[in-house]
Formats: sequence, structure tokens, C-alpha cells
Amino acid sequence: MGDLNVSKLKSAESELTYFTGIKIDKHSFHNILNRKNKEKYFFQLVQDIKRLGKRTIVDGVNNGNDFNFLLNKNVDGLQGEVWTARKSILP
Repeated sequence: MGDLNVSKLKSAESELTYFTGIKIDKHSFHNILNRKNKEKYFFQLVQDIKRLGKRTIVDGVNNGNDFNFLLNKNVDGLQGEVWTARKSILP
């Protein structure tokens, strides 16, 4: 996977005015988790999205490790199998 380049979105920011958030799909999220510099990379990605005035939603939160990685990362929404009844880690 190539790097997610939010700076490219800045050039088309007027096209994003109808959207309140940007969703990081599960494929992209899991590729980020495999990076050596995942903490720094993800932090910068979320910061860039916030600079656009958009919310950040992450899909593919499938287990406790995924959930724990996203704690304190300033994301606005999470989606994934963590919330299914059979795999729930939440109270």
C-alpha cells in the first residue's frame, strides 16, 4: 500500500465540504498497523484530517489490540467486529 496522503486532499478541499468525516477503511488501517512507525504515522494522519476540519472514523477494529492502539489517538468513531455480541471486549 502506498502512503495515505492527506495533503492531496487539501488541493480538493472544496470537494470535501459535503462530508463531515473521513473514514479510514479496514484495509488501510491494518496496513498502518503493520508499519514500523505506525504510532507517528497514524498521529500525523489524524492531525492532517483534523486540519481539514473533518472527523476521523476507523474501520476494521476487530480485536482488543486494534482497540488499544486507537486509545488516545483523537479519532471520532470506530467500526469493526469488536462490537459484535460474540466477540465483544467492551463492557
